[in-house]
Amino acid sequence: MARTSEIQKRIEERRKRVNISGRDKRLTLPARSGYVRRWFNDEPNRVASAEAKDWVHIADGDEQKSMVVGVDREGKPQKAYAMEIPKEFYDDDQARKAEPLDEFEEQLRRGKVGNVKSRDDGGAFYADVKLSRD
Repeated sequence: MARTSEIQKRIEERRKRVNISGRDKRLTLPARSGYVRRWFNDEPNRVASAEAKDWVHIADGDEQKSMVVGVDREGKPQKAYAMEIPKEFYDDDQARKAEPLDEFEEQLRRGKVGNVKSRDDGGAFYADVKLSRD
């Protein structure tokens, strides 16, 4: 009987423990249909740059939704701000970011990167390049 109550007590204690695995989702934002949401750290020009790219702050009452996420270079609390952008704008921005990479990959497939000659032209490529995106 004493053994059972001891085990029960240990079970109750274990349930009170805080999850320290890092898998809690403290920076999760509730989804909003038609929008992409992200946290932006308050680092020099980071939030201003996001605002210039059409990201807007998510309101928490009368204030911008924010959370302390660490310390900055001066040892002061560093905040992150919750922001969102219409999914259409986000998709356009991602496509624009992918253009230079897509061009570079195409150059690799052709065996010509910038001014570098291909192996057929006496250049430095020694094997066929095959790229894929999963």
